[in-house]
Amino acid sequence: MNKPFLHRLKARIVPVTQAPKATEEEGQKLLPKAVQVILYTACLHSALYDLMEEMTETGEYRHAKKRNLNECIHRIGYIHNALHKSIGAHSHYFGRWYNEQLDNAEASIREHILIQPPHRAYSIVRALFRLVEQSNEACSRWRCPAVVVHLPDALKLLDRCEFPVEDKHIDFILQNCIDTKDLTKKITTDKFDKL
Repeated sequence: MNKPFLHRLKARIVPVTQAPKATEEEGQKLLPKAVQVILYTACLHSALYDLMEEMTETGEYRHAKKRNLNECIHRIGYIHNALHKSIGAHSHYFGRWYNEQLDNAEASIREHILIQPPHRAYSIVRALFRLVEQSNEACSRWRCPAVVVHLPDALKLLDRCEFPVEDKHIDFILQNCIDTKDLTKKITTDKFDKL
């Protein structure tokens, strides 16, 4: 994760699908999982670029694999934009807190994931796909439609790449690296007048 994530994301701004409205009480209960989904998605988007770099170095990033991975990155960027708009509606200061939390998550991943390329980025990508899917399902009726529609397609595109690397199944390690408790607490206790 060498390049700043936000610079990568700005390259592809797409229309956003609105999430179904939940009651205020439901929103408070579902918010922790929604925050997990958006941070996992952001880290996934960044990790896909790392995968692109690692596969380029091995000579595997070409032809159909290149097209499929580029489209996969586009789909994940779409999901992230939709989630950011949906969750950002709950707090005027969400963007500032979110950027800080994302920086912390990416720094933690760099520190704790010690797998060497070319298996490193691929293992991170696969684990994050699973974590996004699990957390989104846990959001029940407040699930983001963009995740429901585009995540399976993005995963299929990754499968078509058939990169000759191994998934090390590091889901649990990534869960610990991407701690969302602090961000969730800030959003749910946002009084605006204190900032």
